[in-house]
Amino acid sequence: MWGAASLILTALLLAGADWPAFTSTLSYDYIVNSYHVAPWGVLALAVLMVYVKRSQIRAAMETGPAPVLMAAGLVIVCLAFFIPFTEPFFLLRLLTAWVGAFVVIFGSAAVIPLALLAAYAFTICFPLLVNNYLEAGYAGTAVAPAAWLLHLFGLQITVGGQVFRFTLPSGTPMQIMVSSACAGPATMAVFVVIFTLMMLDLPARNDTVRRSPSSRLTCGAQPSSCCALDVSR
Repeated sequence: MWGAASLILTALLLAGADWPAFTSTLSYDYIVNSYHVAPWGVLALAVLMVYVKRSQIRAAMETGPAPVLMAAGLVIVCLAFFIPFTEPFFLLRLLTAWVGAFVVIFGSAAVIPLALLAAYAFTICFPLLVNNYLEAGYAGTAVAPAAWLLHLFGLQITVGGQVFRFTLPSGTPMQIMVSSACAGPATMAVFVVIFTLMMLDLPARNDTVRRSPSSRLTCGAQPSSCCALDVSR
């Protein structure tokens, strides 16, 4: 059922698509571009995580859908139609619709796919957010430590905002502007996603100490005596 729903949604989402632009995003030259290799790498990690967690997802699929999750899944499917069908959102638009349909049909089994979809979307959107709205602030995260390190080595350099100014040994003045891309927002997004995947892979911890009915606490008669917990297994 989910496969059929995904095919229908794919047909609807691809209707009137710019096919040359869409197919270009699947080319090798596009993928190895410095701004595009990170989302494809994260997508590969997400597919690997789904494979690793396949038994957990399959077990959760048996519980079936829930009304609240069905409504949430429908909202996610509708959201896919509002994602611009332009580069670099082509695959994100399709994956959002597919995961939304999975939520509608299988309910809580979609927890891991939803987390992976959010990680993939973060990898795409975070560099765009930084480059468009946080250019100076995010570039400062690279400028400040670099300036400190250069001054530590005694280099005569002046820092003004995002610009390094210094004089070459030949006497030629030089200035270098550090953009937000130099601070690596795409790389930072990948690190955040890897941390998220590691958290998903951690087993659930139960720090609650449970006592069996047959356990007993024995203490000595004197207040200074030690206590021992004897638990029969």
